Amino acid sequence: MNLVAIETHEEESIYLDWPTVVLAEGDIVTLKLLPDGETSEPVSTRAGSESPENLLTDVLLAQELVSACARFDTDLLAILSKAKTAEPPEEHAKLLRTVADVAAHLGDKVLYPVYRRHPSLIPEQLRGEIL
Repeated sequence: MNLVAIETHEEESIYLDWPTVVLAEGDIVTLKLLPDGETSEPVSTRAGSESPENLLTDVLLAQELVSACARFDTDLLAILSKAKTAEPPEEHAKLLRTVADVAAHLGDKVLYPVYRRHPSLIPEQLRGEIL
């Protein structure tokens, strides 16, 4: 069993890991909520801003990438809107799923790695979210 926690702050997420405990079938696990302040120390703590997957050291280039992603998102949504009337419902539904997948990957693989390195670029609606 692994126990992990994520502290979310305005512009940073902190990942905490505790030791792995080996469990067997039939073992009983009890969870006790403690008051603030009482805890065992995690074996590792890392900040999202330290992730090796973060992108771009140059903030101006990072801003350019974020802007390009926003334009791409706008273009995809416009095509999706046109497809609602130009395509049969099942085709529109397929495109909708595809656009949703692309948006999720764009966030996970491009935007969030940029935001972790450059908190000043985090949009207001994402501040305090897990990045």
